[in-house]
Formats: sequence, structure tokens, C-alpha cells
Amino acid sequence: MASQVDVQGLQRELKGFQSDLDIWTQKLVADCEQARTNHTGRVRELDGRSQHLASVKAELDEAALAMERRVQAERAREEEAQRRSESVLAEERALPALLEEQRRRAEEEAQVLSSQSEKLQAVEQQKRARLATLEQALHLYRDRLGLCFEQDPASERLRLVFTQIDPQAPEKRFSFAVRINGEAGRQAAYEVSDVTPAPPGVSALERHLSATGDFAQFVVGMRRAFVKLCSA
Repeated sequence: MASQVDVQGLQRELKGFQSDLDIWTQKLVADCEQARTNHTGRVRELDGRSQHLASVKAELDEAALAMERRVQAERAREEEAQRRSESVLAEERALPALLEEQRRRAEEEAQVLSSQSEKLQAVEQQKRARLATLEQALHLYRDRLGLCFEQDPASERLRLVFTQIDPQAPEKRFSFAVRINGEAGRQAAYEVSDVTPAPPGVSALERHLSATGDFAQFVVGMRRAFVKLCSA
């Protein structure tokens, strides 16, 4: 005889399995939801940490760049200081030679000044000697030609004054001034000025005097020019 199936029992058992399955499923879903929530929170935390690390990295990169710039600037200052130090050392090494060169130049300039001073003294001596010669010549002409001279130390000129020229006025003054220009070792040049009254031909007489240095002949020529002026 075939056994009978306990349908109700099976149904109760299935309901029990179904209840356990529902509980397990709910628990599984809850666990998955919790895991998803935890995962989402973890991801957000990691994102926050990542952003923080990125910010820290950016700050560190900026600090490293600033440090590199400071190091480069410091290196540049050190190199500049080294160049200046080397330049100072080079100048110190060259200083003795420069001092010697300055001393040599000072000696040369002193020699030049000494030579110029000697030349000036020679010129002054030459002028004084020529003036003395002129004065001696003038003394010879004073009585015979009615000639006298007046010396002007300030302008270094010698003024010659004639009288006994004009028969109508024997005491009338005829005069001119002479100045010697020239350097030692060169032919003297005579400058004639302030001719009163001015006869013709004075320039030619002045050029002849500078060319020959014959002052006596020049004085005679000037007296003849004055005489000719009066007789004109």
C-alpha cells in the first residue's frame, strides 16, 4: 500500500525554509547595503585623503621650487662674491706695477716741468739781456739824436721818444713802443706799437728788424721816417 504524503507538513516545512530564506536574504541585502555604505564612505574618505595629499604635494612642490630658487640665488651671490674676490686679488697683485707706473709718470712729468722751467728762465734771461743791449744802444743815441727811453715793466715794452725832429717844434715828442717776443733758441720777433705820430713804412721797418735783429738800424730808420713825415 502506497504511503501518503504529508502535504501540510511539507507546506509548514517550506514556510519555515521560506522564512529562513527571507531572513537570510534580508540579512544579505542589509549586509550588502552596509557594505555599499561602508564602501562609499571609504571611497569618500580616500578621495578626501587623496585631495589632501594632492594639496600637500602641491605645497611641497611649491616649497621645493622656492627652495631651489633660493639655492640658485645663493649660488649666484656666492659666484658674484667669488668673482669680486678674484677681481680684488687681481687688483692687489697689479697694484705694485700700477704704483711703479704712476711713480715713473710723476718723474717724467717732473722732468718735463723742470725742462719747461729752465726754458722759461732762459727766455727771461734772454729778454733781460736784449733789453740791456737796447738800453746801451739808446744811451749812445740820446745826445746825438735827441732820443730817450721809458721802460714799462708791467707790459715788458720799451718806449722810445725822439725830440729834435721837427725844426718848427724841436721839443715835440715822436715816440713808439717795442716789445720782444720769442723763445730760447729761436730768432727774436719784435713787436712795434703805439707809434705817435704814425709815419708810413713802419710795418716794413718792423719786419726788417725781426728778420735781422739790427735794432740800431731800425732806430735810425724810424727817426728818418719821422723826419720825412715833418718835411712832407
